[in-house]
Amino acid sequence: MQTVQDIKPETLTTYGAIRKACQVIREAAHANMEVIFKYSHENLHTMSHEDAATLHDKAYMEFHYNEIDSISYLEQTRMWQTEEGVEDNDTIPCEINIQYWQKAVADELKNYNDAKKVMDKYIK
Repeated sequence: MQTVQDIKPETLTTYGAIRKACQVIREAAHANMEVIFKYSHENLHTMSHEDAATLHDKAYMEFHYNEIDSISYLEQTRMWQTEEGVEDNDTIPCEINIQYWQKAVADELKNYNDAKKVMDKYIK
């Protein structure tokens, strides 16, 4: 099973690989959102306002954006595949498209990792 740490954007050259990476990021972001929600609820009265705000704004919301962006990318690749009539294991034909998708995944990974650092700082 692939994890977020296993994703290397520069190796993603097929529509299926892009979709799989986005799906892995989406699932991990959703799971982390659940952890933050539970932690925040359980520690509502012991966390400082600043800590709660930082955890929410810098982790929970970033994971939320990961989830939304990944769903959008999943839908875009499905739509393009349908229009172009390509299969999951077909190589993305245009270098510009490959770079677009690799950068999109790389950006999502950066946001995910930054949010994970904040989350790990507060939730042990």
